[in-house]
Amino acid sequence: MKIIQVNTGTFPAPSGGGGGVEDTVHHLSSALVELGHDVSVIDIPDPNRAAAPYRAIEVEPTWKRDDGLLRHVLRGLSFQNGVRAKLRELLTAERYDVVHFHSQIGTPWSISLVKSHGVLAVYNSHSATWCDAQACSSPWVRATFAFELLCFRWCDGLITDSDHITQNLVRHLGMFSDKVLTVPIGLPHHWFQARPVSAEERQRYVRPGEKLILNVARVAPYKNQLALVQAMALVSKEAPEARLVLAGPLSDERYLGQVRRAIDALGLEAKVRLAGRVSPDEHRLLFALADLFVLPSLTESQGLSALEAMAMGKPVVASAIGPLEALLQDGAGVTVPPTDPEALANAILGLLREPQLAQSFAEKARRRALEYRWETIAGAMVDVYQRFLSASRGRHLVPASLGR
Repeated sequence: MKIIQVNTGTFPAPSGGGGGVEDTVHHLSSALVELGHDVSVIDIPDPNRAAAPYRAIEVEPTWKRDDGLLRHVLRGLSFQNGVRAKLRELLTAERYDVVHFHSQIGTPWSISLVKSHGVLAVYNSHSATWCDAQACSSPWVRATFAFELLCFRWCDGLITDSDHITQNLVRHLGMFSDKVLTVPIGLPHHWFQARPVSAEERQRYVRPGEKLILNVARVAPYKNQLALVQAMALVSKEAPEARLVLAGPLSDERYLGQVRRAIDALGLEAKVRLAGRVSPDEHRLLFALADLFVLPSLTESQGLSALEAMAMGKPVVASAIGPLEALLQDGAGVTVPPTDPEALANAILGLLREPQLAQSFAEKARRRALEYRWETIAGAMVDVYQRFLSASRGRHLVPASLGR
């Protein structure tokens, strides 16, 4: 198949630690090429772009700044303006089977352009918002995600990261079940390989005899680190050797302030570390060091950091929400109510106190994670493209190279 992937316009692909969606675009595109497909990625310029198996087509946003919501929207709109110009050029010169979009801002009009050329337009929602049934029905949320809702309506096929979100979109937003399908995010090979840890690296985070509890997520209300800090106050009374590292962007200043005040008020300054955004190698180092991974999110589109922990053979405690329950099914992890710090603390303590139980969860988690290797996920994506193409034949979309 001949495929165009349209990146977000926020970070280049891969992001170098900046954003999960951009890494998804990179790894998906690479895996599709490995399967024999012709893939181009429309992306923002990257002066340090490494060689990739796909063709990178760079589009410079005319609006450069991306600090604050308004400037983020303006940058997204200017990127999509450039995307449309590039798509006109590409779709006029060559025949493509699929154009696959990964970001909402300004995208509806790019979708319309693609469809006007008789090419399949696929939109991929990576938003955790639709995990919450109440949010799906909220007029305020619908107004906030107006671009995405237009993408849902205008695209030929819609892809989500989890079945839970697919079901919510059908049930609460009235999407046709044959138009919205699930393809989860995958993992590259290095997540299944051991990451050696030197004594010097270990000392940066834990001392001998200490246990490292890890959370990797943007520090934001929906990631619910505040409940984890509250749980840590209970954990530290029973397991004083436990240490918590929160790794992820610290961009939400208001929520970050709440988390820091809670750490101070609970006397956890020596027990909890805010590591902020870390490099890709440091990211893997933290997973290698961790004795336990915890993800107490209120909403998730899939829960990629939990999947990374599973691939590294770490026991996982996570929120009892649809996407995470599906990820940790069949004994691959422990789920607890996300708004109950005591239940969260008890789950953490249970695994710290019983190493054999923790190891059992870790082994099941790793076996489960093997189902999410990118070559498997890319094959599922091709199947979904073909299903959408078949459904679109009645709308006069004729694939140029189906099955190629």
